[in-house]
Amino acid sequence: MALRFIIKTDEARVSGSRATHFRTIDIDLPEVERLFSDGGYNLDGTFLIRHLIGAEVIGAPKQP
Repeated sequence: MALRFIIKTDEARVSGSRATHFRTIDIDLPEVERLFSDGGYNLDGTFLIRHLIGAEVIGAPKQP
């Protein structure tokens, strides 16, 4: 199983034109896959839904 990430990039130019681009990548991340596969109904009747609300690159070199 793999996770599919859909990356949206919005581009705005000084001229005022705008564009939106999408890129899709599939990545194997077993720990995250288990977390997302664990949703649904709990024994106590509650329903769990998990959302990924953001991502960042940790330890990336800083741009000048």
